[in-house]
Amino acid sequence: MATWTYAKLRDDSWGARIAPVPTPAPRAGERVTLEKRSGERKDETLGELVFIAPDGAFALFRVARVAPAARGAGAGGRPTRRGYECDECCDRVIPGSRCWETGMTH
Repeated sequence: MATWTYAKLRDDSWGARIAPVPTPAPRAGERVTLEKRSGERKDETLGELVFIAPDGAFALFRVARVAPAARGAGAGGRPTRRGYECDECCDRVIPGSRCWETGMTH
């Protein structure tokens, strides 16, 4: 049976590892349950395929990120004044403030 676990990718983002790769192979956009080292399980959406071993021993996918509008969104999909996590600087921010990483308005 194939097991899904978290894996740190070379660019320091989080990915999903499956070993061994089942037939048919999973695709980007599928929902899977990943298991942490602690045994806790979490549902995630697969992003793009990063690597698949030629012998089918394992595959790596990016974990798809949730769109900022979906996080903490109020009526009409607009962010509320409660704030949200910035995708660039990873800080908890209030809409309208300036991002220290990019200089753009949140």
